[in-house]
Amino acid sequence: MKGTRVETINYLMSWIAKCSGGMLWCSGLAGTGKSSLVGTLHEVLTVHVGRRNRLGAFIRYDRIVYSEASHFITRIAYSLGMYD
Repeated sequence: MKGTRVETINYLMSWIAKCSGGMLWCSGLAGTGKSSLVGTLHEVLTVHVGRRNRLGAFIRYDRIVYSEASHFITRIAYSLGMYD
């Protein structure tokens, strides 16, 4: 929804602009808006930075499908490997 999460998005955009090479880990309980937040961030980045890729990976963890940590690590490696 337009106008929501503005403060958080501004904080994240500032963090991204610093380009320190770190990793942002977004975690929380189910239904708290993590996916919506990242979706909004993706839209904002598409408008502001165009074709310069800044979002390295977006991983949704599903306990039923990914019950082992190795699947999670494999998914991160695959997603990051797609951005080069």
